[in-house]
Amino acid sequence: LDAVSCRRILMSSCQRDGYRPKSVVHVIDDLTEAKDYYDTITVMAGYHSTPESIGDEFDDLVASARRHGATRLVFLTLRESLAFPAAGSQGNLSVYSGFNDTIRDHLPSGSTLEVILLDWNGFSAPDWFTGDGVHTTLAGTLGLGKYLSDSFAALEGRPCPRSIEATPCHVPNRVDTSIDLLARYGVPSTD
Repeated sequence: LDAVSCRRILMSSCQRDGYRPKSVVHVIDDLTEAKDYYDTITVMAGYHSTPESIGDEFDDLVASARRHGATRLVFLTLRESLAFPAAGSQGNLSVYSGFNDTIRDHLPSGSTLEVILLDWNGFSAPDWFTGDGVHTTLAGTLGLGKYLSDSFAALEGRPCPRSIEATPCHVPNRVDTSIDLLARYGVPSTD
């Protein structure tokens, strides 16, 4: 797991608290150079990209995953928030809606690398986010973990974690808002 705030897909990442993280592509390239290989690479990034660059950045990400020898690249759609400061958002249309469309248009086909787009934007609940609509609350972080856990179980044909059923899991497409994730996982609220 290499998760850090402000990481960009390809371009130089934004600086935060005196630290500028490497881009996703550079992290994958470093793993390849160190011969530290992974079959599946999961990416949740792109909020600091531009409408002009997102397609090329995604293509470079796919190329980097191929160079690495990964067999699967999982990319989470961007949360289509109007509150997060993004140049290009207009009226009721978030610039991230266009980013998600561009990424869908750039999905490769017929390659040895399976590229899967998980619809985090469609699955997540509005109350899982801080006021900017992008950064998660504690409940949102638990929701993201559950979404990823269930999605990977589905991709591998396994039962859902913490499920009493032995049937294979499916990639969830909508959150069950009746479930209190904090209570389910025994996590005290700090929000």
